[in-house]
Amino acid sequence: MANRLFACLVALTFVLAPGARAFAKVRTVRGQLVDKVCYLQDQKANAGDSHPGMAADCATTCAQKGSAVALVTADGTLYEITGGLAAKNNAKLVPNIAHTVEIVGDVTVKYGELMVAANDLKLTKKAPAAARRN
Repeated sequence: MANRLFACLVALTFVLAPGARAFAKVRTVRGQLVDKVCYLQDQKANAGDSHPGMAADCATTCAQKGSAVALVTADGTLYEITGGLAAKNNAKLVPNIAHTVEIVGDVTVKYGELMVAANDLKLTKKAPAAARRN
């Protein structure tokens, strides 16, 4: 009996493992790109590219070094960006830091945090100069 149960669990693992990505929901998310670490420290002060007490273009510099970039929606929901967009030290994200973008991708929850995996983004609104200098 125990052997049958074990065999069923192993078989189920092989059936479900390739489809694990199926649990992701394809969604369109729209919001501002931010340096995730700085944003979480002070959401109001660190939403732009430059942060008080830090070097100019802090978010851009950190993103170029591979720091996590996130998208903050109008309601304050934070999505860490993964996938092709985050490849090569955020090469596709860096030019758009502090701008409003739209991303269509697989949304998942990992360690209690929302993630969006995508390869492309659409620039919907450039950040005001004040947001970039913040």
